[in-house]
Amino acid sequence: MDSVLKFLGIRNLLDHDIRTLSGGESRKVALAMAMVTDPELLLLDEPTAFLDVRTKARFDDELLEVLKSMEATVIYVTHDRGEALSFGEKLVLMHKGKVIQQGPVEEVFNFPASIEAANLTGSFVVASGVISKVNEEIAEVSLSSGASVLVTPNGYLKVGDRVNLTIRPDTIVISTKKEKFSSAKNVFKARVKRVRRIDGVLEVFIDAGFPLKSFLTVESARNLGIEPGIEVYASVKATSINLIKTPERSERNGFGRKML
Repeated sequence: MDSVLKFLGIRNLLDHDIRTLSGGESRKVALAMAMVTDPELLLLDEPTAFLDVRTKARFDDELLEVLKSMEATVIYVTHDRGEALSFGEKLVLMHKGKVIQQGPVEEVFNFPASIEAANLTGSFVVASGVISKVNEEIAEVSLSSGASVLVTPNGYLKVGDRVNLTIRPDTIVISTKKEKFSSAKNVFKARVKRVRRIDGVLEVFIDAGFPLKSFLTVESARNLGIEPGIEVYASVKATSINLIKTPERSERNGFGRKML
């Protein structure tokens, strides 16, 4: 018991009335109660819910240190994508009570296997199109807007397959000039439609003939003069675009969903 209290830094709370504890202190006490039993399996159901932003940030760091020190298998339930990335080794996505994808965290986040998985992991479904060219290294997707997108194939694709494209906003680079030496295979001329501040960064929504979204720091946006209406260039690497094969009609009608 003493070692757990010392590790969590809550020995001074032993004589406190639980009703007087702060949100962060209450979470630590609950965690201590679970740790003293030396569990083989620990279930944490949204342990940072209802904490204010500052308390949550501090508690997240402390909790991560605690979990790394334990030998127990931890099942961590969360709606927070940042927590899933920080704490998880294996990620299980659930939608309407069913598991829709599971695997290593980075793999699931970067390659969602369905539209539902893309929405849960924060990938932005930008467009649908048809595979017009494909080889081992690159696939070209023709969009209804007339644009073409170059993508690294991530499954068994053939010319004529219909696909949805998903792109994580943090993989899109925005500039006001076309970069001459960019390694990105896709550079789209676009126009800023809307800018929204969220969680300390700016969400920049742009129209490249299809919708894209990128993240910028406030300082970067100021330096670039980002505001609705201006023209920009959006760059994204072929390896950063995920393809989700659109199921055939028979598959949609109950004969299985064949996804990449």
